[in-house]
Amino acid sequence: MFSSLSLALGVQTTGLLCGAIAFVSPLAAVLALRHPAKAAEPAPVRLPVPAAV
Repeated sequence: MFSSLSLALGVQTTGLLCGAIAFVSPLAAVLALRHPAKAAEPAPVRLPVPAAV
């Protein structure tokens, strides 16, 4: 992945991009932990229906 990215953007730009992602990642993690996703509703339980003989 990085080799194709560096071919398109250049080695220096790829390094800067990876550095920026590494710099922003802890901030994104803190924001995600401060605002957790709401719990989804539990799925209704469906009992199996016996087959007619």
